Formats: sequence, structure tokens, C-alpha cells
Amino acid sequence: NYSISSDAGGTPITASGVAISSATQTLTNIDVTSLPDGTLTISLTLTDTAGNVSSAVIDTITKEAIAPTVDSVTIATGNYKQGDSIDVTVTLSEDVTVSGTSSTLAIDVGGTARLATFVWETNGVLIYRYSVQAGENDSDGITASTNGITTNGDTFLDGGSNGASLTYSGVINTNALVDN
Repeated sequence: NYSISSDAGGTPITASGVAISSATQTLTNIDVTSLPDGTLTISLTLTDTAGNVSSAVIDTITKEAIAPTVDSVTIATGNYKQGDSIDVTVTLSEDVTVSGTSSTLAIDVGGTARLATFVWETNGVLIYRYSVQAGENDSDGITASTNGITTNGDTFLDGGSNGASLTYSGVINTNALVDN
């Protein structure tokens, strides 16, 4: 007999009558998708042919199946000129590991599409940076384009190896201006 429950709630998964033929047998293909992410507690008892029930063996494992999502996108406020760096911050719902530095984020500077390049990630915060070019002007605010992250082969994985969903709505900061 076994029972698997989550510290985050949900209906425990139970089974009985599973035949165990050796001390090293592994139970596989147990579907825990109905349990929410969290610490899963597994309790197992064995019953011998005479009907004697063993003490419970208990263990825990972390289930982490929810992919990170974008919580917010912000563009640094400022009056920028040629050579200045404009940072765009993408905050994810949880920390991720980024596999490289090739991803870009599409922005609009004065009606011209530009790409901010990935700089770093820490604690689920991604920083993209754009360097203002000669002749650029933007008097009504810089825009981060809707779903503007292109991964270019980089991966954004949480601790459970779930790939981040990098979708978001476009954002404008009317206080991020460019004047050359």
C-alpha cells in the first residue's frame, strides 16, 4: 500500500495490492499530476502473505512542474543620449538559469525597432540593455514590444527544468526619453 500527498493540498494518491517481489523494486509510472507543486510525502507499507503489515516507510521529494512566467517588464526612466545604456528589466515568477547570452528583447526607440541584448539574470530578474545610437530621438517614451524576447537558442529553466514562458504585453515608459 502506498499514499502520496502534497504539502500544498490536493487529494492524496493511494494504491493497494501492488505486488513487491524484491527489496530493490522500483515503482514507476505513478501519475502525480493531480497534486500541486510542493513537497510530496510518500508513505509505503508492505503486507506479507500471512497478512502482517510493516511499519510505514516515509520519504519526501519536491515536485516542481510549473513553468516560470513573466510578472512584469519595466524600462528604466531617464533622459538618454548617444552612448547611454537603457536597461529593460523582465521579472519572472521564479528564479531561472539562463544557458547563454544570445537572447534579445525588441524595443521601439522613436518609431524604430531596436534590440536590447541580454546582460544577466539573478533571482528571476533578467536585464536587457540597449546602447543609444547617434541621431536617435524619442520624445514620447520607449516601448518594450509585446512578446519581444527572442531566445536565439538560449534556455531559461527553473530548478525543475521547466522552460520559462516569456510572453508579456507591450510596455511603454513615457519617462524614458532619447534626445540627441
